[in-house]
Parts: sequence; structure tokens; C-alpha cells
Amino acid sequence: MRYQAVIFDLFGTLVDLLSEEEYKAGHAQWTAVLNAPFDDFRKVWSSTIVERDTGRFGSLKGDMLNALQVLGLQATDDQIRDAMNTRFDLFRRNLAPRKGAIETLTALRARGLKTALISVCGWEIPPIWAETAFPPLMDCTVFSCVAGLMKPDPQIYLLASEGLGVQPEDCLYVGDGGYYELAGAEKVGMRSVLIKVPDDPYPFTTRQEALEWQGPTVTSLPELLNLLED
Repeated sequence: MRYQAVIFDLFGTLVDLLSEEEYKAGHAQWTAVLNAPFDDFRKVWSSTIVERDTGRFGSLKGDMLNALQVLGLQATDDQIRDAMNTRFDLFRRNLAPRKGAIETLTALRARGLKTALISVCGWEIPPIWAETAFPPLMDCTVFSCVAGLMKPDPQIYLLASEGLGVQPEDCLYVGDGGYYELAGAEKVGMRSVLIKVPDDPYPFTTRQEALEWQGPTVTSLPELLNLLED
């Protein structure tokens, strides 16, 4: 077999993306808990995505406190706790495995391949990750907020291959093309596959790499199993 490991992206790959309406409704709910103006808070929140996804503020509470400080607002500990719980609940729904995800991961491991995750995410994900179906099916997990790195930084891919105990060239990387993640994986020696599902709620015009990609592409996770047999 050509590969020893398969490394996956999370959002848009192992789990479906929530619609813009779902994200907006969740944001409205927890900004209301903080008694913060929706548009102003969302603008500040969006402007700090890189800092949040690289863990700069140390926790979800830290992310919220920073946004409140920028806006000159304050919130009680109870408000912050309730807002955090609302945010966690949104991502609990978001982390439901995509159709075929668990079956594909199980089949890969049955074939003797190692599996890993590299996700660009904020502090919403690590505290609830153990509640999902994925941890028993992963040999290594790399969250950008914990690592302090984002795709396509070469080091984030190397953290995963080192955690797996394999060489980058022995890894297949699967993602939806966000952050030019596919090219980033190939720069360290991995082989990349684009997943482009037909019912994705976000237009792929938001993922320029997916529009430019000339390499192997699958439209569902189980298709990977056939690709590995080629």
C-alpha cells in the first residue's frame, strides 16, 4: 500500500459546514447573552479570527473578554459562562460526523492505516472534542489554537506526521481547500485530495484553492477507499 496514514481536515471534510444562517443565529444568541450589540460584536469577532484560531487569547473566555474590551463593554462571569455554553452548543451540533465519515475512518484503520486530524479552529473545539465520535478513530489530533499555527504553515503538517510517527511522504491529506491547505500539505511531501461534496452549503468560490485544484478529487469520504486501491 502506498500510504501509511491519512490526515483529514475537519470542517467541510469530516463534518458538514453549517449554513451562514445557522452561524448567524448562534452568534445572535450568545451576543445577546453578553448584552453586546450584534453587528459591532460580530465585526470585532471576525477581525480577530487569526488571533483566535492561533490561540492568542488562551481560551474561549479570553476570546470573548478581548472582544468586549475592544468594544469598551463588560460582562459578568455568569454572562460569559452562559455565552460560552451557547457557543459550545452550536459547535456540538456542527461536529456531527458527515455521512460516511465514521465508516471511512473505521475502514482505513481496518486496513492498517493511521489517521490524524489537522483543524484550523478556535477554543470552541478542544473542550468538546472528547464528546464527539472522532477521538477513538484518530491517532493524532492537531488543533491550530493549541499549536499556535495555521494552515498552510508547513509546521502544522509536520506536527501531525511526527505525531503519527510516519514521514510526510507516506501521508495522504484530505481537505476542502480552505486556507490553501492542499498545497501546504504537498509542500512538505504529502499527497493531497480535494473533497468537494455537491450539497455543501457554502459556495466553493470562498475556497479559491478548490476552484484551482487540478489533483485528485472525491465527492464523498467513502470514495477515498477506492482511490487508495488505484
